[in-house]
Amino acid sequence: MATASESLNARAPDWWMPDPVPKEGRPGRIEYIDRLVADGPRRFHEQYEREQRRKYNHPYQSQEFVTVLNTGRAMSPDAWQERRSKDQVMKDQTEALADALERTGIPARGDNNVVAVGLVTGEIESLNTYRSVCFLPSVAQRDRRPMLNELRLFRHKHKSHQFMRFAVVTNGQTIPIGGMPPMDIEGLPKTDSYFELRHRIQDLNRMCSRFADWARNEWDIDVLFRGTEFTIKKRDGDGVMSAHPHANLLYTPRRRLKKREWDSFLSQAAEQFEGYWWKDCGVLVDPNEAIKYAFKPAELTRLDDAGVRWLYEQTFRLKMTQPMGEFQQWRNDTLWEHTELEDGSTRSRKGRKVITLEYADGSRQLDIVSVRKRPSHGSGKRDDEPREGPPPENVLMSITTPQRRFSPYAEPCALVMNYTEAPSSEWGHGALYEIQESAKVARPIWDMNGAPPPEVALAVGRGQAAAKDGEAGRVAPFSVHTRSPTAERRQGGVQGQGPPVDISPGSTTEWDELEEYCATA
Repeated sequence: MATASESLNARAPDWWMPDPVPKEGRPGRIEYIDRLVADGPRRFHEQYEREQRRKYNHPYQSQEFVTVLNTGRAMSPDAWQERRSKDQVMKDQTEALADALERTGIPARGDNNVVAVGLVTGEIESLNTYRSVCFLPSVAQRDRRPMLNELRLFRHKHKSHQFMRFAVVTNGQTIPIGGMPPMDIEGLPKTDSYFELRHRIQDLNRMCSRFADWARNEWDIDVLFRGTEFTIKKRDGDGVMSAHPHANLLYTPRRRLKKREWDSFLSQAAEQFEGYWWKDCGVLVDPNEAIKYAFKPAELTRLDDAGVRWLYEQTFRLKMTQPMGEFQQWRNDTLWEHTELEDGSTRSRKGRKVITLEYADGSRQLDIVSVRKRPSHGSGKRDDEPREGPPPENVLMSITTPQRRFSPYAEPCALVMNYTEAPSSEWGHGALYEIQESAKVARPIWDMNGAPPPEVALAVGRGQAAAKDGEAGRVAPFSVHTRSPTAERRQGGVQGQGPPVDISPGSTTEWDELEEYCATA
């Protein structure tokens, strides 16, 4: 039987490694997993984080660090079942709206065959892919969550976050679905009255931008965020289904204002929105109040196919949310990576994201995590070059941070396109091997953080009675599912039954930093 430390000499996939941290005179490998189990995950993580940031001025966590910390963390089965039920309702609403769009000739779904593979439980779930249509509930949820986490972390770090305020702008006039006046979509020209909602949104967004410039130049008040929101309901009087757009604004003073100055600012702010209503709603208590879904899914289900298509054309390629001011600058400096190319131009990509870290004592905190971009491999062709023959098999798109997709316990998942357990190409075999190696990395971390055997975790999630007695129900096997190593604390490390744990570091990676810290801690 191989210990975790013995398996460090094996090679893990390249994508699992974080960005290298240059340093000379690195020591030899040590028993990282053994020391982690002996010291306790929470204490080890906190000590390593402090030392790493102090010694190397490296303010961001790596995705691998989050995987070690969050894998196996549990939520209550009842809360998980409730969340799954809500997710299913959202999926059903998304499917209904996507069907309505496609019945009117607008493609709403992607043609990619993507599945999520649980790297610990071995469960597989087919994922529906959709175009970036802002009012599809699943798309709106995907876009809202990172923005909300970013605002929460910014608010926590911002020196004046306790003075951040919330305002609403609207003109009070509703727009009938289909335009003003209502008209059929098919066979009629797209006049200005047809695009009344689109014009109203663009006019409202421009007003918010002008207001942000005025507030900063005249009053030293920084507008941080603009979010456009809609309500759809029957209009009073004639009962016509109508849309009512309005904007949510977040802003904060950059200096202390006297009461007389503040009253003057509020009165002049209303004058900046000519023809619109402006209302200051006070200090922001919960960021959820400002960053909402642009449309309520329950209201969208009341529309017929023509109304859904009209809404798509009104919102096509419009920004429903817009970070502004210091919030936008913070996102640009903190979350985006900028690389200067040989020709003098700059290439930017979002190389970091805000993720919730979960600890064994139940505490949670937001932190910035570096996201490593997986290198392209296989055919070596560019994405825009034509490919000959059948589509490639087992295209490993990414490894997610731990999520509770299949059970109340968090586990990393592999997102794979054109997945097959019996590949016929060299590409397919290589990618399947990567998934298998990833599973070998994830399972000992799961055990180390105190999660139950995967079969029991799945039984808890499914509400099986056998889970109460700690016995697993019958679970369909999966080919890359690793056998359950029985972890024990012994002198010299963790003894494991089953295949070796493949978590070896490459040269000059964060694993070396972890090992060096373990040797001196």
